[in-house]
Amino acid sequence: MNRLSSIVIASSLLVACAVPRGGGERLEPPPLQVVQPAPQGGPETPESLRAELIYELLVADLAARQGDLDSALKNYLDVAHTSRDPKVARQAVRLAVLARRPEEALAAARLWVELAPEDLEPQRVLAVLLVRNGRVEEAVDIFDALLQRQGDVGRGFRRIAVILRRETERTQALPVMRALAERHAEVPEAHFALAGIAHWAGETETALAEVERALAMKPDWSVAVILKARILVDRQDLDAAISYLKDYLAAHPKDASVRLELARRLVDARRLEEARTQFETLATQTPDNEDVLYALAMLAMQFGDVDEAEGYLDRLYELGRRTQAVAFFKGQIYEERRQWEDALRWYRKVRRGQYRIDAQLRIAAILAQMKGLDEALDYLDQVPLINAEEVRRIYLFKAALLRDAKRYKAAFALLSEALTRLPDDSQILYARALVAERLDKLDVAEADLRKVLEREPDNAAALNALGYTLADRTDRLDEAEALIEEAYRLQPDDPAIIDSMGWVRYRRGDLQAAERYLRQAYARLDDAEIAAHLGEVLWRQGKKDEALAVWRKAWEKYPDDEVLNATLERFGIEPDDLTIDE
Repeated sequence: MNRLSSIVIASSLLVACAVPRGGGERLEPPPLQVVQPAPQGGPETPESLRAELIYELLVADLAARQGDLDSALKNYLDVAHTSRDPKVARQAVRLAVLARRPEEALAAARLWVELAPEDLEPQRVLAVLLVRNGRVEEAVDIFDALLQRQGDVGRGFRRIAVILRRETERTQALPVMRALAERHAEVPEAHFALAGIAHWAGETETALAEVERALAMKPDWSVAVILKARILVDRQDLDAAISYLKDYLAAHPKDASVRLELARRLVDARRLEEARTQFETLATQTPDNEDVLYALAMLAMQFGDVDEAEGYLDRLYELGRRTQAVAFFKGQIYEERRQWEDALRWYRKVRRGQYRIDAQLRIAAILAQMKGLDEALDYLDQVPLINAEEVRRIYLFKAALLRDAKRYKAAFALLSEALTRLPDDSQILYARALVAERLDKLDVAEADLRKVLEREPDNAAALNALGYTLADRTDRLDEAEALIEEAYRLQPDDPAIIDSMGWVRYRRGDLQAAERYLRQAYARLDDAEIAAHLGEVLWRQGKKDEALAVWRKAWEKYPDDEVLNATLERFGIEPDDLTIDE
């Protein structure tokens, strides 16, 4: 390798490292390999010109390292024109894109095409740059020429669709693909490609019309069938998509790809029994398909068929597929069986991926049961954390463990520490407010919840928590009622909010309305606190036998609940009063 080539390589690598990567930089040719500059029509570059080119490249490198992309670009363009080397022209295109200089990028790309007329890459890059600059007609001409050179026009349309999706904006890609499809109206792949780009761009009517044109030409085309179903889903017509897929499968029962799409759409529609049937059919057609095995495992767990789920998970593990997810769900199965050591063994296999932190939290929960709370907290302190979300989750889980153990002061201190690391975090503020209320720090609870509501005025949980606290612990009933009613407007089916609606009515003396809301809440959620409230309202109305029945049922299930026991104590109810003589 000669000295000029070595310096060109080093210069290009330094430029690649020094230039800041900004938004929109997707055209990124690789660094230069070897440059053998030779003036057009002449043999090798003279030594004097060689030295000048070296100098220009070094200047370009220095300018790029200092952030002066304009100067670096000018020098690269000059060297490209002088050396007539396509590799230098390619690097000039890259610098122009980075510098957001569209005209220079186009000029460099045109030079690259001129210097490498047999290479398809510079033509694709030039077409993309033309699309980005709104020069649709020119871009279409180049893409059309590429289609002719491709030989397989259908495959060429697929490649162009990929390029447009990757390298351009949605609104830029659609007119280009529409014009190309018009030129090749007899090609089903042209209509399919246009349908895909239109779907991507949100033009569902165009997408549907074009995919139907493609299917009219190729009626048994699975990928087009699937695209049509997805377009129907995006038009908010899930039932139509399911019916369409079923009709197709009635005529093509062995089409596994369409059956998989149908199964997924049935899951979307919460038609889980039907989805399970489709996945089971797929399992006979494609027994080692990881998507099918995983879906069947999840559905089996959903239906409580744990042994069946374990069988599918074991098969996935044997195949070496989705091993991290499999390990997590195996851990869940053993935890449900209360086989703690086996659960720990599987959870400890989850070392990466989306279930890593979930597995660590479950390990801590098991350790809390087996060895005590302090052991669990010590374990969580050793978990390596990658980002702020993981930090948040660990803090919240540790606080929940402390709160469940009624160690409210420790939970409050921990959440206060968390707020020094994640200031004004809504989830941590909300959690601390709940603990502060238990510690009678009502000023802190209110301040934390109001901070949450300043940032998230439609946070129904925070509205309800503040409203309930004011209704239960203060005489600010007008304010409490307004907060709870706003929470109820946002989430009218939430049993905790319905409970608050009943409680604030009770505090206002409207016992009939209170009973109505509390019965609704209790019907939705078997909860000790709701039972305590409902029993109190019934007692105040003289329905003492009914009140005792509600309290008895709750106390048998939740004998340690603080709110329930405090309520019983206020009314002088002893545990013996809740037993029934046989």
